[in-house]
Amino acid sequence: MRLRSVVTATLVVLLSTIVLSYITLKAFSGFTFIQVGSRRLEISSLSPSESGVWASLLGLSAMGFGIGSAIAPSNAAFDLLVGSYSGEWIFKVIITIILVGALGGVVVEYGSGSAVASSLGTLLALCFGSVLTFRILPSLLQDVGMSAGEMQEFISAVAVSQFVGALAASLIAGLVGGFVSRLMLYRKIVHIEPLKLPPPPPPNDVQFRFCPNCGFDLSEFSEHRSTCPRCGEPIPGRVHG
Repeated sequence: MRLRSVVTATLVVLLSTIVLSYITLKAFSGFTFIQVGSRRLEISSLSPSESGVWASLLGLSAMGFGIGSAIAPSNAAFDLLVGSYSGEWIFKVIITIILVGALGGVVVEYGSGSAVASSLGTLLALCFGSVLTFRILPSLLQDVGMSAGEMQEFISAVAVSQFVGALAASLIAGLVGGFVSRLMLYRKIVHIEPLKLPPPPPPNDVQFRFCPNCGFDLSEFSEHRSTCPRCGEPIPGRVHG
């Protein structure tokens, strides 16, 4: 049952990552176009097709852009592409990843499973964006005046950036998923009040003044009497003859 819930949550997180990344790009990006070589992809014209999904998942991998810059330090096309995701974009990416991780924590109700589901779902979604890079970028780079070597360097830098960014995003999502699931479990814990037992009977050397059954006053009767004069019930601590 746990394995099934983890698999289900992983698929939910994967699809949610794609959907939320697209919504973030279209509604909260703060910029109007993405520069790919000499081409500008207008954000408003991106449809939820391969290009739109690729651009949104690429943006969600922004934490890996520094690695791509190290791989292709003199590639102007890469600098233009990553420069499109500027300003407060990285904070919007982190917020999106936190939402995705929290969703995994809600779906799976135990810490380790929710962390795995949130992390793996995010990782698969962003790796899917890397696969789209090899499919989409070559067609976008046609007739932009780049040599074959520059184009290969550019595509490789983008793909590596996406993979590194996917690892960083999955780590954040996993931590958030595990934290949220623990909070959910903590709220479901039932606090049981301790059972209140009646006081124990007095020791054998202490005599009852009142009948423990009916409360009848026994002070006027002999302490050797073993039963109550009123109800006839045995009195604890007295010898029954």
